[in-house]
Amino acid sequence: MRWEWMAPLITGVSGVAGVFFTWLTGAQGRLHTERMVSQSQQAEQRAHLLKERRDAYFAVMRAAHLELQRLEYKRTAQTSKLHELEQYWTTERRIEMSADALIGLFTFGSDEARGFIYEWREATDSDDLGRMNDLADRFRALVKSELKIE
Repeated sequence: MRWEWMAPLITGVSGVAGVFFTWLTGAQGRLHTERMVSQSQQAEQRAHLLKERRDAYFAVMRAAHLELQRLEYKRTAQTSKLHELEQYWTTERRIEMSADALIGLFTFGSDEARGFIYEWREATDSDDLGRMNDLADRFRALVKSELKIE
């Protein structure tokens, strides 16, 4: 009689321990799942922002290249190529493209990339082709380093 209570007690303690560890395993599983979902969402957001930054930088580079081409044709008196370029890329289209590039750059670009625009404006206002080429090269290098392009 002395030991009759021992079996139900051990069974009860084992049952409580089993329930506790089952709950603990489920809780850990839920926490792990939440962490994985959170990490996945963060990675997806980083990838989206990187794509937006890349697109903004490419728009700036496209606008800069077009302006460099236009100025080069003008300087070297290649009037037929200049006329062809300006016929396809009208002033309105170039302004629209530059505005889109600026919006993208100021929305998604780094501070260093935004600083490029102010220097670029000074160079384009003075039609300094050498400085514009240098700035375009520097911007290209900045884009490569920020986007980890080799």
